Amino acid sequence: IKYSDTPIDIIFLSLNVLNKNPLDIIQEVRNINPKIIVIVLAVTADKDTIAQLSKLKINSLILKPFNKSQVQEKVAIV
Repeated sequence: IKYSDTPIDIIFLSLNVLNKNPLDIIQEVRNINPKIIVIVLAVTADKDTIAQLSKLKINSLILKPFNKSQVQEKVAIV
């Protein structure tokens, strides 16, 4: 994860990241700043994956395909 001078408030992360395990990325984000909102996007999510995401305290999970109003709804909740 690269650091920026600009504060990050929210991260949208796909579970289909090719070059790195997305769960590791979430853990890195949590280590840097546990207050960053993390919304995960996924095609599917089995019980084990949902349990791991819960342990990492993600703010929301959005299953694909999704539309603009679903994203706005999830962001408004967090």
